[in-house]
Amino acid sequence: MATRLARLSRLLRHQRPVAALAAAAAAREVDAHLVGGVIRDRLLGLPSRDHDAVVGGAGREIGAELAATLDAHLVLLGGKAFAAYRLVARDPEDWVLDLWDREDMPLADDLARRDFTINAMALPLTGPAVSSQGEHSGLIDPFGGLGDTAHRLLRATTPASFTGDPLRVLRLPRLLAQLPRFQAAPDTLVLARRAAPAARCSPSSTCRSAPARSGPPPRARRWTCRPPASPCSSPRLPRPTAHRCLRWSASGTPAT
Repeated sequence: MATRLARLSRLLRHQRPVAALAAAAAAREVDAHLVGGVIRDRLLGLPSRDHDAVVGGAGREIGAELAATLDAHLVLLGGKAFAAYRLVARDPEDWVLDLWDREDMPLADDLARRDFTINAMALPLTGPAVSSQGEHSGLIDPFGGLGDTAHRLLRATTPASFTGDPLRVLRLPRLLAQLPRFQAAPDTLVLARRAAPAARCSPSSTCRSAPARSGPPPRARRWTCRPPASPCSSPRLPRPTAHRCLRWSASGTPAT
């Protein structure tokens, strides 16, 4: 497994946006990690043009440098709320890089806020874990995402995975449809079903701001809900079923 991860690291680091990110972060002596779906997809042997990365500072400066170096579009995603940036190649079919500046947040806390364990893994691009040849000391996987990826299991990273943003529950059926032969862990289905009612009326998905007809002044506005227009606006999640969840043994093989 260590050899496979080393090959994966070399493969990803040779991709143009990743190599540019590693160089820009190293020049500023800040940590940089690939995270999320690109690691998951490569472990599954799936193609991926989308890259997610986190840096431990200087996110705006690194994003601007990458836009100039790669001749890419830079989009500010977070505004004043949080430091997130999207870099899009001139041909969007080539690659997209989403860059999150975690600033003073520890990497472990950043991974803990992610939705599923298979998206809560990180590969270091800079720092002492990476040698001059691009080798790294190992995958950062505090929540068992590597084992869940191998066993094609969608498991919530923490019990609070859906509470902060109920719309995350919509990613569960989408990922089940997108990733071949995956199933959801029973406890994750329970968490998702609890969060589903809040997702139906989230202002960022199925609700809109509309003028009130009476009571408040004409310029006042209130939230009104649209009827669900599609299955996605009213999540229909399968009920938990009893099945055995395999675990990795110390040798890297499924343990009964």
